[in-house]
Amino acid sequence: MKDTSPKAENILIFILKILDRYYKRIVLVGLAMTVWFAVFAHAAHDLWAASTVFLWWTFLFFVFCLGRCRDKIPVKLPLACPSLLFLASLILSSLHSYDLDTSRLEIWGWSFTFLSFYLLTNSAENERDLNLFFTLAGMVILPLFVICAWERLTIQPDAWGRREIHATLINSIILAGFTLYWLLFFWNKTLENRRYLILSLACVGVLLIAQSWWAFASITLGYLLYYRKPIAQLEARYRKTMFMTIITTLSLLGWLVSYKLRIHVGPYFEMSRFSYWLSALRMWRQNTWTGVGIGGYPTAFPFFKVGQVQSTLFAHSFPLELLSETGIVGVIATVLFVWSYLKLIAKKRTSAKTGPPTRVYLMTLVVVLFFSAINFNMEYLLNKFMLLIMIGATLLETDLPTYPIKPIWMVTMGLSLLLIIPLWINLFEASRLYVTGLSFEQQGNTVKAEQLYKDAISTDASHADSYWALSRIYRKMYEKTHSHTALANACEYLRQAIRYKKDTRYLNDLKQYNNIIRASSGQRASDPQP
Repeated sequence: MKDTSPKAENILIFILKILDRYYKRIVLVGLAMTVWFAVFAHAAHDLWAASTVFLWWTFLFFVFCLGRCRDKIPVKLPLACPSLLFLASLILSSLHSYDLDTSRLEIWGWSFTFLSFYLLTNSAENERDLNLFFTLAGMVILPLFVICAWERLTIQPDAWGRREIHATLINSIILAGFTLYWLLFFWNKTLENRRYLILSLACVGVLLIAQSWWAFASITLGYLLYYRKPIAQLEARYRKTMFMTIITTLSLLGWLVSYKLRIHVGPYFEMSRFSYWLSALRMWRQNTWTGVGIGGYPTAFPFFKVGQVQSTLFAHSFPLELLSETGIVGVIATVLFVWSYLKLIAKKRTSAKTGPPTRVYLMTLVVVLFFSAINFNMEYLLNKFMLLIMIGATLLETDLPTYPIKPIWMVTMGLSLLLIIPLWINLFEASRLYVTGLSFEQQGNTVKAEQLYKDAISTDASHADSYWALSRIYRKMYEKTHSHTALANACEYLRQAIRYKKDTRYLNDLKQYNNIIRASSGQRASDPQP
């Protein structure tokens, strides 16, 4: 029998050599692959897609820890304290969340996006590395443009005459917001190399098809910043002309804002988006310090709705949604993060100047945040990820604090992230069990459905929809048998559902149960005594 151990040892040595040499590039390419996956998985908004992204980032982090364990290079941890404070504010907001499971998913989403931020800042050592990531990831714009063009030619108007083009990104606003991350980058590359022109044109084409006027206003701001020096020279030479141009631009911007704030299609025609913002402020006033819980806006909206407007999942404003969901604590944590970031980028290396790429990343940040001021753009995992990646890109020329970490601790951190997978994967598993149970319930197999709902609860004790489904099953049982035990079980499961999610459907059911209990009590009281 041949001894295969030397062969296995050689393979291991080969793998370690590849890891030593290319682990940083593996991480960068892996992050770029995240963009491609998220684009074709509905912006990684669905629970299965988010779980897949979390698992992939866990693998990349483990690869990074192994590589850093072997080369023993100190780890960069910029903005570590502000990041932890921000995540702590999200956890604090979840303690009184209107939708606990959604809050948990949002917390995990933000936590992993910060992890991707640190992976980028430690793996990208120069502009060449950043160019590798942004070029590979940004090339997804080409298939997006093709899909958008195809939808434009084939899609039929909806009931209100709209032709909303969103390709694979759920909504045209998410599509436009994602595209804004790439236009200035590829424009700057096009000026250096004409081969990038097709990518720049694809970005413009996607924005044209998405038909987001606010996106065009935002990118106009970006180009004004990009060409600020030539504009300043023109202003010095042609003051009157430039003055009139500025006045005209501001007037058009004011008209665009007023136009954008109103709803122009559907049954709520001419209603104002201010209603969503006022609803967010009402949430904040009643839950001043910690808000309604990160991700809790859609569940809380019916309780705080201002005016007769269409129900919504988002506040249509990143700052106001953050305020309503995390309260003053979350806003303070965000302000501290921004303040620390601005202090950090102000400390450039004395031997380095801010080159065009870094300025492009900063301008892109301004454009995206301007766009998100009155749009639901940051509520999707893909765009959150890109925001943190763009922040990391702006820090390339900055002296970042480094910390030498012993190899044993690097391996421990990598293994720890693998070990905590059950803490977030249970959200997906419980959802899968619930959906399967719902299918059996619709088929009339309530026994199997009941077991699956209970399995979902045992997997995730705060899965409100499973409690509600069990309440529904026991209510039907009560209607058939008039068993007070069944009614008591239905009420108890409903109370548990309301405990974890303040859904208006649950509260309506609670009113019906109270009426049933009152009617049942009155009937028993009127029965003749033996």
